[in-house]
Amino acid sequence: MSRILLLVAVVLIMTHLPAEAWRVFLPLLHGDRPAPTATATAAATTTPSGVHYVGPDGDDTGPGTLGRPWATLQHAADVAEAGETIFLRGGVYNESVVIDRGGVPGAPIVFAAYANETPVLDGTGMGAAQGIDIGEADWLTFEGLVVRNFGAFGFVAWGESDGITLRRMEFSGVETAVKFQAGGTGDSPAAEDLLLEDIYAHDYSGSGFDCGPGGPCVRLTIRRFRAIGPGKGDDTAVDGFAVESGSDVLVEDSTSVGHAGDGFDLKSDRSTLRRVVSLDQGRNGIKLWGRDSRLETSISAGNGLEGLVLEAGGSYTVLNCLIANSRLYGYTVGLGYDSSLATPITMRNTTISTALPENGGTLVFVARAVQLDADFNLYYAPNRADAVICVEEGDRCYGAEDISGGTWTAASGQDAHSRYAAPAFRDESAHDFHPTVASPGLDAGDCSVAPSPDLDGIPRPQGSGCDVGPYEGAG
Repeated sequence: MSRILLLVAVVLIMTHLPAEAWRVFLPLLHGDRPAPTATATAAATTTPSGVHYVGPDGDDTGPGTLGRPWATLQHAADVAEAGETIFLRGGVYNESVVIDRGGVPGAPIVFAAYANETPVLDGTGMGAAQGIDIGEADWLTFEGLVVRNFGAFGFVAWGESDGITLRRMEFSGVETAVKFQAGGTGDSPAAEDLLLEDIYAHDYSGSGFDCGPGGPCVRLTIRRFRAIGPGKGDDTAVDGFAVESGSDVLVEDSTSVGHAGDGFDLKSDRSTLRRVVSLDQGRNGIKLWGRDSRLETSISAGNGLEGLVLEAGGSYTVLNCLIANSRLYGYTVGLGYDSSLATPITMRNTTISTALPENGGTLVFVARAVQLDADFNLYYAPNRADAVICVEEGDRCYGAEDISGGTWTAASGQDAHSRYAAPAFRDESAHDFHPTVASPGLDAGDCSVAPSPDLDGIPRPQGSGCDVGPYEGAG
């Protein structure tokens, strides 16, 4: 009975369907899918204007569509026009790419990973090749690529390339991960409007990021860049992040670990390091050279020479930082050095501590030309309590008792609210510098200048006041 009712229903429906609909409806009764229409077939082999695809099993003689992608990134780079997007399907591409064309402001050429897939540019067997070489091209964006196993740079721009964006990239097995040669020095043409976000660089032989030796790099922004160094190499060249010249540089939420040279070495004006961590470098943890430069809510610890170096002739603001545990005998913080160049430095809410027995040097050195404005800081140097702060002017050192008893403040006019005391970190040996409930820095900072949030993203303040150092609150 049910079969008869179904048949009647089908007949009634079909009598009211237009003739062209029968071809679609009848196969459904037999459990078949309708044959693809001309429109559906075209959608599988064509793409919107300005969008192209590359796949490991593609063909460079094809149309570069989703259904028939090109085979190489090099071919895509050779034909792409301003404003176009190249999507790379997941898989391994054994090629080095040289790009000699770019986009224009507002219409870059974009090379991006296809959704939820990982394209890998692999230089295995290619010798001293570059991964991605853009020459002097402008307005290019790269997103979601893995670049590995190239004997030279992972990414390199040789000239005054403007408008370059690298986002969600990984580099490994290369010399330097990201290199901007730029146009020269001083007033020479610069690489401008550069953005690097969410970069992971590791297992390289050189540096994580380098703008130089020519430079300058101008309006450079680096966010969430992890540079895990080789732990060896030329200690004057192998840095985590190096900017040899330039201006308006921002590096934030980034990490540099284990380089033979410096963790962060910025010779640019108007530079800001915000929420960065520099650990276990062979030389200096953080080194700033330029005018109007800032270091905020950051950590430099376990480095071979100095945790923080502020070169003479610049001007600097240091807020809510931790400089700790230089591994070799010497200064933990060096301000200005021997120079007649005026060097204004403001330092607030900062902990400077070296408890390692192998470091018996002066905690803080202040050069003669430094114009220091310091307060609400925490100092600790148990292995050299007699020489916590040494100043070149008058060739005098001030010890723990001088800081606690007010002698240092009376002589210098500095650190009226600062203290000498053990910081009481959670686990100093493991580089865990969160304060415990016993920390003398809790609620002891100056909230009027304390940046928010802290290194963990926690807003300030959490208690009756802001804490000294990069973290807010204990527990």
